[in-house]
Amino acid sequence: MSEGWRPARPAALGGQPQPAAPQGRARSYAFYQPQPASAASAAAPPLSFAFAEASEYRNDRIFGDFGSPKHDEGWKIHVPFAGDSFDPYGTLLSRLREAGVPHKYVREPEALQKMSENPTQKGKFLTIYPDGADQFKQVEGMVKESLPEQLPAQHLAPNDRPRYNMSYRYGGLTGPKILKKEVFEGKIDPTDEKAAFQDDVRDVYKPEHIKDPFDPDAPGRFDGACDHYDYRKARFLEMESGGAYNKETLRWEKAAQPAAAAAATSSSSSDTAKAAAASGDAT
Repeated sequence: MSEGWRPARPAALGGQPQPAAPQGRARSYAFYQPQPASAASAAAPPLSFAFAEASEYRNDRIFGDFGSPKHDEGWKIHVPFAGDSFDPYGTLLSRLREAGVPHKYVREPEALQKMSENPTQKGKFLTIYPDGADQFKQVEGMVKESLPEQLPAQHLAPNDRPRYNMSYRYGGLTGPKILKKEVFEGKIDPTDEKAAFQDDVRDVYKPEHIKDPFDPDAPGRFDGACDHYDYRKARFLEMESGGAYNKETLRWEKAAQPAAAAAATSSSSSDTAKAAAASGDAT
């Protein structure tokens, strides 16, 4: 009971008017708008994130995981929950599964409420891991089709870059580290554990050296998204022997001999053979 309030003493016993009893603190949910109290709303079932295909997800703490990120670092998309119905989000989850896009969602409204109280976790009901720029844009189309009503900006993750009903950022997907710019530039030994990595800074939406797939005017030279082991091995071999990193296969491939050089080598070998034959040295 509050220190500033006591039950009123009856006026007949000389009681004085008392301040009104304080009202209980209203619960505030960032992910849906409270509805006016009525008999109908009072009888409405509580919000639930349950759906038939939930068994296709792996339970990981408060999350349901579908697949795993393809890369160790890359882009992640955050979609907030807003409104009082799970149905449009169920549609979005279904489309992501059909396309095989790795993602995770918060399994319970209560867990999402606790997350929303942490400024760094706000707006992250759904996290999606596209494998590159093309799939990134494909996911944007899914979000627009499933959630056609524009959400206020305050629903989105604060340190991400906003885009329609989602936000996005570049960072570590399997750990808290990302490769330094100098690794992509080939200026440092990528196999040096201490020299190759930097912390994933979460108060910026991307490092300056990474391209933004939606903003060609933003600073950035490299696509970035990669598997750390394969990319570091590729960069090392590329620096040592002129190989190349294939972004499609995510593997190092030995550099192909240029056609002109190959022709010159072939021509030189042929001339040598002819000269040897002419001198009687051919075997």
